[in-house]
Amino acid sequence: MKYSVIQPEVRSAHDSVVGLWPANQPTAQPSRYPWYYLDNPLGPGTVFQLTRENVTHAPTLVGWTGFGPRRIWHAGESLSAVDHADFVVSRGHRSLLPALTLQRRATEYAAAIADVAYGFPNEHAIGIFQRLGYKPLGRMGRFVKVLRRAAYIGRKIPVPFLPSIAGSALDIWAGLPERLAVRRIRAVADVQWVERFDERFDAFAARVGNQYRLIGHRDAAFLHWRFRPDQVGRPLIAAVLDRDSKELRAYAVVIEKEPGVAQFGDFLAGSAQDLGILLDAIVPVLRARGFSSVTALFLGAPWVGQVLQAHGFAFRGAPRVVTIRANPNRVDSSTILQADNWYMTPADRDF
Repeated sequence: MKYSVIQPEVRSAHDSVVGLWPANQPTAQPSRYPWYYLDNPLGPGTVFQLTRENVTHAPTLVGWTGFGPRRIWHAGESLSAVDHADFVVSRGHRSLLPALTLQRRATEYAAAIADVAYGFPNEHAIGIFQRLGYKPLGRMGRFVKVLRRAAYIGRKIPVPFLPSIAGSALDIWAGLPERLAVRRIRAVADVQWVERFDERFDAFAARVGNQYRLIGHRDAAFLHWRFRPDQVGRPLIAAVLDRDSKELRAYAVVIEKEPGVAQFGDFLAGSAQDLGILLDAIVPVLRARGFSSVTALFLGAPWVGQVLQAHGFAFRGAPRVVTIRANPNRVDSSTILQADNWYMTPADRDF
């Protein structure tokens, strides 16, 4: 079979791309395409379509991929970046040649327009990206804190009533140091649950961006787009404010990825102390709201994982690899390829 790759105008590609989703991306909602590829405040995304050539009729669409624009702070300088998103090859064409043909074209284009390209391929696609010059940056670690223990005890000890009684007692015991921590927090900071990302998030992003070697832009416009309710459900936004200046010191965006499980869609703090304050402040609220556990996904500066673990989050593996490709004519690859230099959360992913 002969395959070709075309780069359609992103708006006109909507119907043909979404038409492939039921068989290949059954959980994707039609609204995802305009959100990711058209509404990004940094500009529209880019789409590539894989077609199979036919002798007797028009080429058949058998796959597609795309990426969205991002900006990354690097030592105070703003780098252009692209986030590789969808990578779909229809059943019957899932071999090396069509997949490589599609991604090679996308990779060549990304290298021409961006300083950095990165993605979160599944295990089957890692080899494709490595063939095209992408390097494994690392794996995004998963940190979990149990908030309500009854369900967990019930799976280990299936005795009527015991899990509920024991779980409640353990939750009360675990909550004692949290309540003491909340009292200490009140002396130095205010914690608010806010309705929207306002100008305080712009000022915070500009200030904190210089404290990390490599971090994606996180201004209010980006956060509003990335956590739009029609894509993630209604997010809960926690803000830690300085007691005196009222400046933002840390924030977390909490989404419910599955029933009863809270996930940090994003979290950011100006220091280890502020991250600790953030964690101590929001965990009791999430427990009171009925969440059974809270999860943080992170890749980057080691101290972040250390703070999470110091505040009761257990490391539960690293499920998703991050691959990255730096344009050697624009940036220092040795810096880009060091995971410890980065700050990455689910906000940096496309889903």
